[in-house]
Amino acid sequence: MNLEPGGRISLLKICSIALHSSSVSSKEAWENKVKVYRSFGLSDAEVQSAFRAHPLCMMLSEEKISQGMDFFVNEMGWSPAIVARWLTALFYHLEKRIIPRCRVIKGLVEVEGFGSTLLSPELRRTVLCAIDSRQNHLKVIFLENRHQDDSNLFNSLFKSSCRLFSSVSSKDFPVVLSRETSVGKHSVKKVEQVKTLFRNYGFDESHISHIARIQPKVFLYNPQNTLLPKLDFLRSIGVSNADIPKVIMRNPALMGRSLEKQIWPCYNFLKSLPLSGKEVVMMVNRNSRILATNVEKIAGNVQAMQQVGVPPRSISYFISRFPASVQRDNEKFRKSLDEVISMGFNPLRLMFILAVRVRCETTKPTWDYKVKVFKRFGLSGEAVMSAFRLHPGCMNVSEEKVLRVMDFFINKMKWEPIVVIRSPAVLLYNLEKRIIPRCNVITLLMQKGFLKENFPLMSFLKYSEVDFLNKFVYNYKDDLTQLVDVYRQGMAL
Repeated sequence: MNLEPGGRISLLKICSIALHSSSVSSKEAWENKVKVYRSFGLSDAEVQSAFRAHPLCMMLSEEKISQGMDFFVNEMGWSPAIVARWLTALFYHLEKRIIPRCRVIKGLVEVEGFGSTLLSPELRRTVLCAIDSRQNHLKVIFLENRHQDDSNLFNSLFKSSCRLFSSVSSKDFPVVLSRETSVGKHSVKKVEQVKTLFRNYGFDESHISHIARIQPKVFLYNPQNTLLPKLDFLRSIGVSNADIPKVIMRNPALMGRSLEKQIWPCYNFLKSLPLSGKEVVMMVNRNSRILATNVEKIAGNVQAMQQVGVPPRSISYFISRFPASVQRDNEKFRKSLDEVISMGFNPLRLMFILAVRVRCETTKPTWDYKVKVFKRFGLSGEAVMSAFRLHPGCMNVSEEKVLRVMDFFINKMKWEPIVVIRSPAVLLYNLEKRIIPRCNVITLLMQKGFLKENFPLMSFLKYSEVDFLNKFVYNYKDDLTQLVDVYRQGMAL
């Protein structure tokens, strides 16, 4: 397949691949993959455009999409929109093909003194052609860029890169890194110092191996001047020793960002909202990319919430719990605010920002489709909208779960659809571990006359596990000895 943005395979073949891609992916899997692309800042239009150009991009696993996008955006420094135009690059093996070949080209720029930068269109073209080429063709590209025959340097770069990034064991990492490579001549000693530093902060071998595969250049940073200050920063703001490895694992590229120019300014801005130190730590633990986000983008979205009257504490709650949503494009975020207001939500209420979060994460086609799913059970559009106003999270539930839960209540419990949708929170409960065992208990109690016919049907699902057992199981176990077994059997289904 041609890697040129304008390059296209035949229309018939595109249609065939697109139909196959959409048919083999469940609606939930499709939405999850769209969310992964969105998490890197791509708009719905850009994702749709990428699918039209390269339909197979929606057949990649979520993990492969995330790792590939993370490498090109954070390691190569390319904008997500640029990567979206070259999504065929994601089809290749990250450790065995993409990273080694990108490292060859980077070796030309960073070590051999070429004037290009990793952000230049010319070099992007060279890199992506290198990924798509066979090794012999890559060698030609390399030699053409050097304007001289230096096959030994090429072989050294390529082989050392392949060895480096195909290795899973962190034990072998420093040896491979320093073995017969012309790039940087980094010593085993430096890499061991980095590993020791990580271990001192609670990283185990699996953590170190993960970082070696995803962001290997972290091991080439100065451990005392570059890495230690960032680890100390995380500890100083209250990230626990147990959570520091998790934060870095989720976004190893954070270790390469400037502490003074990016991380501290972003943290100080978050604290000024105001967010408590505990809330900022919660946010960092959930999405460490927030510390690498453009502060102006976050500030623009905060200002938009302030302009429509969202209280400061609600803004703090929103940012600390839904950091991915507050990183959205300012124009799209404002559109989500306007949509939620038009639905009748009050900006002064907490439910408003919960609704904003759902609208930020749900495209219009996905929203319309989920409304149709509810309508299959005879519900009106207004009934669905009323459910959303009561509990916005009901529109984040997958199609599969909505169908299973609604089918159980309607066909097994014989309840009317409108009764179920008036308590939309039940759609978020676990069907096997909560809904079925509790319904079995309540059904038996009603059959034996221990509960009245007008017993509020959904109320028992809201109880905590301990409260439910005390009120509905242990309270009647002397009269109905089988009640405990009925509950346990329901849990085992």
